[in-house]
Amino acid sequence: MGCRRPHRGRLPGTDRGGWSLGRSHHTPETPVHTLSGVGDPRPGGRCRSRADPAAGRDAVRTGHPRRLPVPSALLAVRSAGATGTVSHRRPGAPGRDAWRRVPFRPRRSDRSGRSSTVITAEQAERLLADLVRIESVTPWLIPDGSGERAASAFVAEWAGDLLVEVATEEIAQGRVNTLLRLRGDAPGPTLCVNAHIDTVGFANWNDRALEPRVDGDMMIGLGAADDKAGCVAALLALRELRESGASLAGDLLIALVADEEGVSIGTEALLARHAKPAHGSAPEKGVDAIVHMAEVIQRLHRLDVDVFQAHPDPMNGRTVLHTGTISGGTDYATYPGSAVLGIEIGTQPGEHLTDRVRDIERIFEEVRALDPRFRGEVVIRLDREPFRAEGHEALYEAMDAATVDVLGKHLEPAGLNAWADSGLTQAAGVPTLMFGPLGGNFHAPEEWVSIPEVASSARIVEGAVRRFLG
Repeated sequence: MGCRRPHRGRLPGTDRGGWSLGRSHHTPETPVHTLSGVGDPRPGGRCRSRADPAAGRDAVRTGHPRRLPVPSALLAVRSAGATGTVSHRRPGAPGRDAWRRVPFRPRRSDRSGRSSTVITAEQAERLLADLVRIESVTPWLIPDGSGERAASAFVAEWAGDLLVEVATEEIAQGRVNTLLRLRGDAPGPTLCVNAHIDTVGFANWNDRALEPRVDGDMMIGLGAADDKAGCVAALLALRELRESGASLAGDLLIALVADEEGVSIGTEALLARHAKPAHGSAPEKGVDAIVHMAEVIQRLHRLDVDVFQAHPDPMNGRTVLHTGTISGGTDYATYPGSAVLGIEIGTQPGEHLTDRVRDIERIFEEVRALDPRFRGEVVIRLDREPFRAEGHEALYEAMDAATVDVLGKHLEPAGLNAWADSGLTQAAGVPTLMFGPLGGNFHAPEEWVSIPEVASSARIVEGAVRRFLG
């Protein structure tokens, strides 16, 4: 479950990045870095069960972009969340000459009367541009992706003057999480802001994806919205709290995690190491398998249109069910003995992946009735539970009050038809909310995020931390 900041009138649109917040009480024996996770709300909606690693994802050099939005950063501790409302218009032609840099007027104080020289649109733009320039494609999707190590090194250097604890944790060969902890002045819960620093591939715009550009109040670049904007908001909030001498009753943990765009090994490692868990086809030879698969695809499409599109969830929207990849056959002169279809399947809160598997198996029975030689098998590559925010009331109150201070309006609870690492943190017993600035073109060329929204998101995070841990 996410939260959406009310529309402010000047800019239309609904695509947004997102984060989650969560809380954990810990004993002195608890490791320094505990809990939580950050993810990305995606407006077009999708539940990532990733039938195939490369399905629908853009590759570094080859592949197809996935035109479905994804979330941005997450806070974990006793959840609260909010999402921003910013321009949803798409940039014009992708040519470089079409872009021009426009200076921003820094907003140096919010409605609470506090002034800030750290959280400004200029600072957000500068830090975000630095992160976008660093290729951090997850190797799970794209084998020659660089992973997160270079981005992690940059963040560690950026935070070198902050007098906070900085740790780079290797979670797999070449894969790292970056953890920054601001110790509180008194005992209390740990509030974790979890954002992912990895990205999808960029084959369809590799001439410009790593060259951040500004058009009006939007920054365009790989990962700008998903999820480096979340990283920037978290880092600027941390710097503001540190440099202003904020007194906190509890620790603030910034977790910039790996592999959210893959299989979430970053947040899984974060939870395993630092959180306190609360609970825990083989068709017959000579058969035209491609013809059989065509029958399956047609019925999947009808299921999507007649059931999921016709009956969307009141809060989260349409359940995701779509084809992503297909392969089969060996050559033109031979009947294909097998065909493999990669699909992405979504579930709503209260549902399980087995519900969708039963739908597919019923389709198999229909096709088998047409041709008894048909054989079909569902192979699950990744299964995640739907996310529903629970136990987040105190954190939500803090986020809501901070939003009123910054924007003059209350948060509006909203659903999100997408999956993010927030599902892992909530499942681990860490109350979690999603929050983040508005962006668009997730997993596609010309990905963008609103720079003023990144700055205002950072101010809201900072204010929420002060209230929650103050």
